[in-house]
Amino acid sequence: VNRICRAGVALLFACVLTQGAEYYVDVESCGGKADDAGPGSLGKPWRTLNRVVSDQQPSPGPGDTVWIRGGVYKESMRLLKGGAPGRPLSLRAFRDETPIVDGEGKRRNGIVFAAEGTADHVLLEGVTLRNFAPRGVAVSVTNRTGVTIRKVNVSGVRIGVWLTRCTDCRLL
Repeated sequence: VNRICRAGVALLFACVLTQGAEYYVDVESCGGKADDAGPGSLGKPWRTLNRVVSDQQPSPGPGDTVWIRGGVYKESMRLLKGGAPGRPLSLRAFRDETPIVDGEGKRRNGIVFAAEGTADHVLLEGVTLRNFAPRGVAVSVTNRTGVTIRKVNVSGVRIGVWLTRCTDCRLL
């Protein structure tokens, strides 16, 4: 019985350690006053997607989830960091909302998983990307491992999703 109790406590402790933080981005300030200088909480969300990838603290990392609220984000995003095996960095649409990354016809690319960074083990889910430059790419993933792109909608761009030299990358 003592062994079972110790195993249960160890499992509970492991679950607590692997559960990451939650951050929020809200370009339209639906859930609270959005400000990139804030904590990224539901009540005080960040305003831009680029705040997610900045070096500013707090900075999302392995096991964390970034909830992207509905609205039109007129920007591009270059991911240089990611998660870890079994602890992905998750970038997900907020429940029942549709975030749109809009290139306005002038930005070349939407979301780039940079080859020179550590943007491995990332989940991108539920985002719409549209209106990038005529030779642009909505989502570009090069030399990455463990990237999952799920339920992403793309329009108004030459190349929707570009996966090259990837290991264990999935488009679902």
